[in-house]
Amino acid sequence: MKDPESTVLEGKSKSEVAQFKRKALRFYLSKDDKLYRQSETEDGPPRLYVSKDRRMYMLHSAHDHLGHKGVFATKELIGRRFWWPDLDG
Repeated sequence: MKDPESTVLEGKSKSEVAQFKRKALRFYLSKDDKLYRQSETEDGPPRLYVSKDRRMYMLHSAHDHLGHKGVFATKELIGRRFWWPDLDG
């Protein structure tokens, strides 16, 4: 079996490998195998990664729970405890 790291990083420059490793260090698995992303701030809580198939459900549920206060409020609520690519963007 091929080493997963060598497959992911195959053909990448040293700077790309370094950038990948810096980003990877922000993530960890909990004891129950849930993926978390560390907070950008020192005192912020880690945020649980949400898989693609659950994101729309989370957005709709949070939006309804808030009383339809809009996109900003919904993303703010979700972003405190959860994370996925482009949620912050």
